[in-house]
Amino acid sequence: MSGAQQLDVVELGKLQGYLVSDDKKHAVFKFEIDGGEVAVAYPGEHLPVLVQAAAACHSIVDDRPKFSDREVQVFPVNWFELGFGPEGEFILSLRIDGGGFLSFGLPPGMIPKIQESLAVMTGAEPNPPKPGSVLS
Repeated sequence: MSGAQQLDVVELGKLQGYLVSDDKKHAVFKFEIDGGEVAVAYPGEHLPVLVQAAAACHSIVDDRPKFSDREVQVFPVNWFELGFGPEGEFILSLRIDGGGFLSFGLPPGMIPKIQESLAVMTGAEPNPPKPGSVLS
């Protein structure tokens, strides 16, 4: 590990499972470690930061630049919602099979690009969402 500060690093093995603590304040992850197991409790309020950090690290570990050049980990989705956040930003939320959701704040310039891409891929005419709408 590089940087100004040296840290003791514990290498975790495969994720064996996860659950939410009884008080619903922590996500508990069970990992393989040195032939045994260890459970790590992580505060639920900080999970979005962990997800973002994991995604950023994954893009560094798998640094192939083109989507078509790599096998992509796909998260099956069974629903979506479109809307606007508290500051007027466009929000796309995807509900993942088995529970959980991921929400993305999209910059204004990305919305017409997504509409255009979907229209080309599906052969359909783009139909922009109305502010505050939930689409199925």
